[in-house]
Amino acid sequence: MWALVAGVAGVVLTGLWAFTDHAVARHNENLLQFSLVALALGVALLLARADRPGVTRAARGLGLLVAALSLLGLLLKLLPAFDQVNGQLIALALPANAGLALGLWRRG
Repeated sequence: MWALVAGVAGVVLTGLWAFTDHAVARHNENLLQFSLVALALGVALLLARADRPGVTRAARGLGLLVAALSLLGLLLKLLPAFDQVNGQLIALALPANAGLALGLWRRG
């Protein structure tokens, strides 16, 4: 469920970034926490419930990618150019994304 929620948030953020000239959406670092990859992961998780081996492997890879993007978002905070105040969203998304990736890794 988390992957679908994060994916929908990623769709909204990507839409704001791509199709508006809103200044806040232009350089939104939260795209690393809530990405379109999470939506693909949510769909893969729904399909993986049918125990399809290829889909399960894909879900595991997508889970690792989502967790890596979240971790990248945290590490980029060390650079002065990344000054958006989004610590609370990182604190929400990073453990959830990492836990999801760990759960998929251990399941496989």
